[in-house]
Amino acid sequence: MTLYKKMKVAHVIPSISPRLGGPAMAMISYARALQLQEKVELTILTTTRLMERGERTRLSQLGNIDVRMFVAVGDTSRSFSASFKSWFLKHVKEFDLIHVHAIFNFVSLSACWIASLNRVPYIIRPLGTLSPFTRRLYSHGAKKAYYTLLAKPVLDRAAYVHCTTGNEERKVSQWIAQRTVSIPIPFELNGWSNWNRSHLQKSTELQPNILFLSRLHPKKNAHLVIEAVGRLKRDKSCKPRLIIAGEGPTDYVNFLHKCARKWGIEDSVEWPGFITGRAKKALFRTAEIFVLPSQDENFGVATVEAMASGLPVIVSQEVDLMPLIQEYKAGLIVKQTGDSLASALNTLIKNPMLRKTFGQNGRRLVKKEFNPEYVGQQLVDLYNKILIGS
Repeated sequence: MTLYKKMKVAHVIPSISPRLGGPAMAMISYARALQLQEKVELTILTTTRLMERGERTRLSQLGNIDVRMFVAVGDTSRSFSASFKSWFLKHVKEFDLIHVHAIFNFVSLSACWIASLNRVPYIIRPLGTLSPFTRRLYSHGAKKAYYTLLAKPVLDRAAYVHCTTGNEERKVSQWIAQRTVSIPIPFELNGWSNWNRSHLQKSTELQPNILFLSRLHPKKNAHLVIEAVGRLKRDKSCKPRLIIAGEGPTDYVNFLHKCARKWGIEDSVEWPGFITGRAKKALFRTAEIFVLPSQDENFGVATVEAMASGLPVIVSQEVDLMPLIQEYKAGLIVKQTGDSLASALNTLIKNPMLRKTFGQNGRRLVKKEFNPEYVGQQLVDLYNKILIGS
């Protein structure tokens, strides 16, 4: 493919706060993957939403990438930034292409509209929000009006809709007719050690550490993990310990605590809250099994981190990494029931060698499928394809 030229590309994302989990981490990963390519001059445009002062210093880790952060009004998905809109109106034509992350917020939406009005091509990464699960949420009331009047027109004008898995791409294609492409989130395996857990097997054989790490939202089904552990504890020979790491709406967190009391495992559950950096890696190091039985998950960065750490994973059929996990034999796939999850946990608890095999296969999956250099080249090829008009 003939290279268009040295491309000037802006990535727009409402926030890169670690508190947003996967979407923000993915943006940083894509930026680092593009750094490995010499064909893109990259600028990241974001806002102060959920960003603490100390967190902003981590942007220096992105090296020579120009990161511009604009003041946000509000810390929710409804936040906006007048300064971003003003700056982007003046400078949008300086870029050859705009890569927008998220669609159902005013920052990303305004970026798409401004790019469209100025005839600058743009790509939208919807962050899993174009799945059948989300479609139901935008089928009535104010959300339906938002989608019909604001979001759908910019989706229709997008050069491509960027999905992160083949499963997500299939779901998106059922909803919109726009061109789609599947490019995974890159992952640098060298930053994650395959910790030797052989010294833990004797002590954890009957008391394994089961890790759930995600945003605490009803669609993540953390309550099913609690139910599954409660079922396992009825077997007197098995005393699993459950770690539920993450934060979320107070009502749902209180509901999870109530579930733990209902199943009689409140003394066996740890609640470390939101964690990142070394503390997060420490959790993966001490865990034996990772679980994420979501109702809807277009990728699942924490699942990739678990596999990179050499952990066997248990995910629901609705986690879009599921086909790869099956192909590489890196874990077990379950239905969204406490009974199905308990059965899968029981299988892994009683089979240390199976846990080890799944863990090794998971690292092989991450190394092959999410290589940053390969993903960066895929992005460059996509940008070039758009700009030469093919």
